Amino acid sequence: MQRSASGASAPAASSAEAKADTLPRERALLEVARTAFGRSDSAATIAALEKQNRREFPNGKLAEEREALMVEALVEAGRNGEAKARGAEFKKSYPKSILAPAVNDALKSTP
Repeated sequence: MQRSASGASAPAASSAEAKADTLPRERALLEVARTAFGRSDSAATIAALEKQNRREFPNGKLAEEREALMVEALVEAGRNGEAKARGAEFKKSYPKSILAPAVNDALKSTP
């Protein structure tokens, strides 16, 4: 328990509150990846998604967006086998995703 200024015990922040506080950081990291993708820098996009966002927020609120962007970046990088595998996992994990058309379009360009 935390102590207030008066010395009384105050309940610690709930796990939901603590998780909510991470959303701005998760959003910022995803934006770094989107910016790199917009510059057609697939290596930087993948690095931002994999090394930062996925490790720091494996079950984050923006995981669906992260995974869709990852499929697109892998296709752009010519890493077609990985893109297909991630695309299949995306479709399994998010079968009704609004991002499914973007994933499908990206995968259409793979041999």
